[in-house]
Amino acid sequence: MTLQASLDALTHDAKEWHDTSTKLQECVDIVAKLQLTSEFSWMGYLVDTVTNYEAMRSHIETILKAGVTETDKVGDALQAIRVTYEGTDQAAKDKIASKWKPVI
Repeated sequence: MTLQASLDALTHDAKEWHDTSTKLQECVDIVAKLQLTSEFSWMGYLVDTVTNYEAMRSHIETILKAGVTETDKVGDALQAIRVTYEGTDQAAKDKIASKWKPVI
């Protein structure tokens, strides 16, 4: 695999992670709306169904939010790696060019 192919693969993978983050955010938005209302059932309030449901729903929302953050971090890290490799590669080319001129 060439350096350019590797850099393109990093860009592709970063996009995949950011796309995953976007999908997870969509899930967060949906889960946030899944709250029970007082119309659910009077019996549900008597046996703590609503309280237990809300605890579970809130926990799932928290986990999804963490997933959004972490997948974004992975995508950002892959983008940073690409930028670093590109900069390092160019710096190495410049260093070689300053010390060696091909005879042609």
